[in-house]
Amino acid sequence: MLGENEFLLFNPDTGEIKGIFDSETQTIRSKAQVEYYDKHKFEINSNKVYDFGQSGKFNMFSTFSIEQLANEGLTGTDYRVLLLMMSGVGYKTGYISMGNNHSMTPEWISKKLGIDKRTADRVLKKLIDKGIIAIVVTEKKKSYFMNPYIQYKGRWISKDLYNMFKDTKWAKQAAEEREKEAKKREAMEISISKRHIE
Repeated sequence: MLGENEFLLFNPDTGEIKGIFDSETQTIRSKAQVEYYDKHKFEINSNKVYDFGQSGKFNMFSTFSIEQLANEGLTGTDYRVLLLMMSGVGYKTGYISMGNNHSMTPEWISKKLGIDKRTADRVLKKLIDKGIIAIVVTEKKKSYFMNPYIQYKGRWISKDLYNMFKDTKWAKQAAEEREKEAKKREAMEISISKRHIE
């Protein structure tokens, strides 16, 4: 049975089913992989642990963005502040809160991490300057938002969040990475189709 985001791939000339395309993960499983899974799904699933003591609140990171963050020249304190902020990222909005839906503040960060407020202010400015987070200032408060090209929660993000970060180097690097992946997939498809012709 196909999932909500799965589509059959078939040979248009013969009608033979060749595999399944998952539009959410952008992956293709061959007919042999699908048949193997159907035959062995009990054993495969019996080796998975779903409840392993975590809170169930997960965030998404790309391997690419983790590698990029490693090369940003951040200090240990910078990473501590960033990781604390990442723990408060809101679902689909990127809004960074203290867990009570109030915006994370430099004062709260300094108290939580045992650093002085000047250090927290310096780190926040550095993260903003590098495009890792953004700040929105209103008359009443400052709100911080996480760059979704680095980390996000949910299957999609709000248009406002997208617009905040669409012109950052992170967005450009992500677009370049997607283009490379598309070229690899295209080359692989050409290679596979050539093998079937010969």
